[in-house]
Amino acid sequence: MAKQVIEIGTKVVYRKKSNGSLSTAIVVGIEECECGEKYGEPIDKVAFDRRTGDFGQGNEYTFNLDNNHWCYGEEILKIVED
Repeated sequence: MAKQVIEIGTKVVYRKKSNGSLSTAIVVGIEECECGEKYGEPIDKVAFDRRTGDFGQGNEYTFNLDNNHWCYGEEILKIVED
């Protein structure tokens, strides 16, 4: 099985924090951030199994989506294969 990577243009299913519903969107930006922050350093891709970051090191990832929303890595549930 190929290693799954989330990069710009990847379609993902994520759970909205506001109401817990599932939604599908395309990733248009990824940032590596300090824990609890929304903004950080832009990056091109992150392995799916690392999307929640390394809380022991104080970093996590936020994903900007094409539907004008954003989410933390732990909200992304899966990659949609086309």
